[in-house]
Amino acid sequence: MEGGLIVSTKTRARRASHKTGVAAFARGSKPWHSVVPCGAPPATKPMPVFSPPISIAVAPGYSFTNDASGNATFDAQYTFLTSVAGVDTSNSGAPIVILAESMSLSGGTINASAFGQVLLAPATPTNNISLNPATPPANALTLMSADLNSITAGSLQLGYRNIDGTVTGAFTGNIDIAGNTQINTNLINDGFGDSTLLLVTGGAVTQSGGTLGATGPNALQLGILAGAATLDQKNNVGTLAAYVDGGNFSFVNDSSALTIGTLAFSGGQPGIAFVNGFPLPIGMVGPAPNPLAGITATNGTINVDVTTSGNLIIASGATVTAGGGNNVVLSTVGDFVNNEVATPCRRRAAGAG
Repeated sequence: MEGGLIVSTKTRARRASHKTGVAAFARGSKPWHSVVPCGAPPATKPMPVFSPPISIAVAPGYSFTNDASGNATFDAQYTFLTSVAGVDTSNSGAPIVILAESMSLSGGTINASAFGQVLLAPATPTNNISLNPATPPANALTLMSADLNSITAGSLQLGYRNIDGTVTGAFTGNIDIAGNTQINTNLINDGFGDSTLLLVTGGAVTQSGGTLGATGPNALQLGILAGAATLDQKNNVGTLAAYVDGGNFSFVNDSSALTIGTLAFSGGQPGIAFVNGFPLPIGMVGPAPNPLAGITATNGTINVDVTTSGNLIIASGATVTAGGGNNVVLSTVGDFVNNEVATPCRRRAAGAG
């Protein structure tokens, strides 16, 4: 794919422009923005980029490449700041948003600190996101483990909705776990024992060929905000919360306890507002809880199954609700523990297969 935005450490950080692309470095509380218009040749932004927050939007059809990491030249010029990554808000904990048709992140680093969030999504909102596919599919933002492992943040969000939770004009492609995906909780870690992955779309979350889990000190917190979701592989997640408003929800957890609870992470799930083409992250409002809590399918069934070993726990304050008179089936080979006595669901007894 020709054209796009390349983040590089080849030259020192400065304010720069290109006749067909725009790049700027901002200090203080102002955001750093970059937009590369359709038809633009590759544009190199001297890096590291450091600013609270950072929003990068590459025109549909073009790519984003990060090959930058901490830069001693940058640190020498801006002595009041210390860069630890190529795209860096670690001194402020501000969010980082990157929208591009394709991304190559493994050659550099991105750091929003334990207090910040990183959000990745395609520039074309109807394209899909594919995690660890054997062969990158067409019309999809492909993210491999090496890309994800270049990110340090309190939480990682893939996809987005509008700030009011609606999907018109927002990301409506599917998010597919195509190959085994392990989130490194040393890197995605809020410093308080919570590591959160958010999958957000107006489309579906699917699992065509791989499991989802975590490596590192923390169990993974998984939040899903989607039209529908089917994750029926042998996943390994500690805490689950979901809101689907277009279809059914199903999830399988294997060989570990699963808590249906409230996600604990700084900032809650952001929506995206586009201002003059720039994607700005703003706390989401609307019918879905923020942060996500419990499991709701507004017009579909809910199936959650813990297999091989492990208890299934509904935490206090979390409900499991299927609208439209649909069924809820919760099953586990271990114990079923309901700490939310008002949970409106039908459930199988503990030990049901």
